[in-house]
Amino acid sequence: MTNNAIYPITLSKYSDLYLICERYGQTGEQDCENVVDFFVSDDRTVNPSSIVAYDEVNRPIVLPAAEPNGPTGSTIVKYGSFIPSSTTPNKLSMATPYLFFLVFSTKSKVW
Repeated sequence: MTNNAIYPITLSKYSDLYLICERYGQTGEQDCENVVDFFVSDDRTVNPSSIVAYDEVNRPIVLPAAEPNGPTGSTIVKYGSFIPSSTTPNKLSMATPYLFFLVFSTKSKVW
């Protein structure tokens, strides 16, 4: 991820990836009612079955501020926890297309 703002952004443990299933089954005839939240995890997480809990106090994820010409680089943000700051992995219940939204909660000041 990159930050286009002039201030750095520190992610909160409540930042999540919200997935909404588009259709159920191969034919797409039924609406899928599956909705899944994946909360931000520590960047040391490598295996989806062994999540490292995100510690926003001691190991915060900070998206650096952009310079006048734009972002200075990108930051890898991993999602996978079932609940905020958890080691319990979340998973999709079926293999089907999902629409997703990134929901950011930040600890930065409102300007």
